Amino acid sequence: MQKIIIAEDDPISRVIISKAVESMGYVAIQTANGAHALELVESNPEVSLVITDISLPDLDGRDFVKTLRGKPETSTLPVMIISGVVSYAQIIEVLELGASRFLPKPIDIKEVKRLIPKLISGDEFDKGKRA
Repeated sequence: MQKIIIAEDDPISRVIISKAVESMGYVAIQTANGAHALELVESNPEVSLVITDISLPDLDGRDFVKTLRGKPETSTLPVMIISGVVSYAQIIEVLELGASRFLPKPIDIKEVKRLIPKLISGDEFDKGKRA
């Protein structure tokens, strides 16, 4: 089974996303902070996707993405950012750092579920262009 890490410090959002992920047949691995999410990625090479907030304790979403993209073994791991407390400039920044997709809060679970298989399969992008 494919694993998806959900790094979200809000417990309600984390549970909602995890239930959606599990309803699709994936294994959801939950954490409330960025540093732990990074440890989970490093200790689970079979992780297919990370869904994370930008504002996380210990390692925020920007630094998380930057760290992943800086390592050959995680440089192409899809990362979906879901956040509600960011500006347009911050959204652009996180996408330029290498996030695969950004979704605003409140969470649109239908959109999350639509994007998960596309991000995992690599179909979300067409020849390197963001959808």
